[in-house]
Formats: sequence, C-alpha cells, structure tokens
Amino acid sequence: MNFLLLNRILTVWAFLFINLTLYAQETSFVLLEGKPVFTVRSDKKDHLYLHIIIKEGYHIQANQVNDENLVPTRLSFDSPDGIHFGNPIFPKTEDLLIEGLDNPWKVYSGKLVIKVPIQLEKRVVMGKGNLIIDGNLFYQACDDKKCFFPRDFNFKMKLIIK
Repeated sequence: MNFLLLNRILTVWAFLFINLTLYAQETSFVLLEGKPVFTVRSDKKDHLYLHIIIKEGYHIQANQVNDENLVPTRLSFDSPDGIHFGNPIFPKTEDLLIEGLDNPWKVYSGKLVIKVPIQLEKRVVMGKGNLIIDGNLFYQACDDKKCFFPRDFNFKMKLIIK
C-alpha cells in the first residue's frame, strides 16, 4: 500500500475519532437541580417549578427566538390521563450580542426556573398517591463560538398527590 494513501487514511480516521470523542463528551448541556419531586394539592390548580442548570460557558436558546435559524427551547410532559399541564412559563431572557448581527439573541444561561401550571381531574384526586411523569426539555446549546445540534434532555419527576 502506498505510504501517502496510508497516511491519509490514518489522518481521516484520527480526525473522525477525535471529533466523535469530543461530541460524546458534550452530550448534555443541562441538568435538573435536585430531585424533581413535587407535592400537588388536589383542591385547586397548582404550579410546579423546574430548576434547570445550564452548564457553565454555554447558553441555550430562549423559548421564543427572533431568528428563524435558531431552535427554540420547548418543555413537554407525557402526562397520564386526568393530569393536565398548562403552557410552561419561562423567565425573562438575556440578550446576547453576536458580532455581525443586528439583533441580539434571546438566551438563557446559568440557572433557568420554569413555572408549569398543572391541574388534576377529580378522578385522579380520588386515587391520591404518587405518580412518575416523564418530561422532556428540547433545546439548542451554544458557546461563544458555535452552536451544537439541538438535543433532548429526558427526565422523570415524581408527583405526590395530596
């Protein structure tokens, strides 16, 4: 085999290996603060407060973006029948000025607290107890040089119905 061809193959392989290794190390830019356990009162509408930590040095796009090329953050739940989640209420965004752009990006960094309205139907209330709910935060993370592919952060939370 030609030495130059072998050198090219090894160079491409090393490039792919290094990039895939770096990508694997940066799979999640967010995590939940503490254990997501919520006590929900059965007698009225209630709210949950999800505390999300964004990895230092990164930001995620806001839930309402002002550039069609950016991916907005979305929060969703797989709720059992009889449990209704309202539209999440995201906090005020930060403005991030990007060189060469006229308008700043709307982003979140550091700690993000999302308020989530919840209401239980009477039939759920009658069977008071604990439920495990699956949640998903869909987001696009960026640092000061690049944006990463959008990704899902799946989590579970416990509802204690009183």
